[in-house]
Amino acid sequence: MAKQLSQIIKFIEGGVKEVKKTPPQTLGKFVSHSWRPIKGQLEYPGVYVIYQEKRKQPLYVGSAGKGGHYLKYRISDLFAYGGGKWKFKHTLTEKLLDKLGRFRTIDGLRAFYLVRCRIKIIRTKTIREARILEDVLIELLQPKYNQE
Repeated sequence: MAKQLSQIIKFIEGGVKEVKKTPPQTLGKFVSHSWRPIKGQLEYPGVYVIYQEKRKQPLYVGSAGKGGHYLKYRISDLFAYGGGKWKFKHTLTEKLLDKLGRFRTIDGLRAFYLVRCRIKIIRTKTIREARILEDVLIELLQPKYNQE
């Protein structure tokens, strides 16, 4: 059991170091003009950290990989939104539009994501690793919109 714990700690330390050294990218790099995921990108499990440009505290930390829904789908969910009973939604998008009312329209929020936000992506081997790293990063980074 000590060996397993040591491996988990090593994995977490590596993930935290990777977040620090990974350069931020624009969110628009991963979605098409129709807000769908771009084929061939982010087709793996992992963790993502969304930052508002020029601010050190992240806005949100998330993970993806369950059931073949890799990061590409989770990132494109940030931009997808339909009214009524059925809607694709990302937790952050729902908070900013519906719960907190920071944006009046999905178009305003999309513009915010594209112009003012950046993302860091950390690839993991499994969704289990992604969830572990996500929980640790939420605890360490205290992202604004992961707080209940």
